[in-house]
Amino acid sequence: MPLRKYIERIAQFDQLVRMNRTGPPSTVAKRLGLSKRAFHDFKTELIEDFGFPIAYCSTRQTYYYTNPGKAEFLAFRKFEDSE
Repeated sequence: MPLRKYIERIAQFDQLVRMNRTGPPSTVAKRLGLSKRAFHDFKTELIEDFGFPIAYCSTRQTYYYTNPGKAEFLAFRKFEDSE
């Protein structure tokens, strides 16, 4: 998967999680354009590789963060000339 698409998918999932609007796994997988299995792998990567504190509430049928926060990404920042 191209890096840009992966980052966009993380941002979209992050927004849904922070709004408590993911829905059950099959729904969020569809929203992200993934199969249920691919979504499971994606979620596992976020948890294990990036440390996202993701949990699922079966009562509310949504994913949520167990600690408050949001996804942030690296960006290129140009250094100012120090002359």
